[in-house]
Amino acid sequence: MKYLALPLALLLAGQAVAADNTVSKRIQVTALVPTAVFSFLDEHGWMNETQKMALGSNGNLEGIVGKRVLVRSTTGAISARLESEAVLTSRGDRIPLTITANGVDLSNTSQEVVSAADAANRFYMNMDISAADGPYAPGNYMAFVDVTFETPLGNVTP
Repeated sequence: MKYLALPLALLLAGQAVAADNTVSKRIQVTALVPTAVFSFLDEHGWMNETQKMALGSNGNLEGIVGKRVLVRSTTGAISARLESEAVLTSRGDRIPLTITANGVDLSNTSQEVVSAADAANRFYMNMDISAADGPYAPGNYMAFVDVTFETPLGNVTP
């Protein structure tokens, strides 16, 4: 019996050490369930991530192209507008940006970007961001681009 006690004690001690080598993680899970009337979902959540532009071999900032959003509206066309000037800034230096939704360059005036016919079904809309050509002053540039997408209210019953 005493020959069995030593291996059993070593086995239990090894399990105690193994328990110290554990890792616990918390995973955040979110879900968005859009309304049946109007929905706007950025593919793979790209709008929640910082979009980075890199300096290309030609000396210009490379655009952010082919980002997609899935839209739907049962009440009409979808329009978009910029809420403020789209510009990268670094101290006093500025680089203008062009924001394009479904081939339409956005401005502070609301413009149709998805027709009512296309919006009636789920529609993938491309969004692109490009910078004015250089040369640029050296610096760490940053921008917040605020875009509003809207569709008619439709029939609302009290």
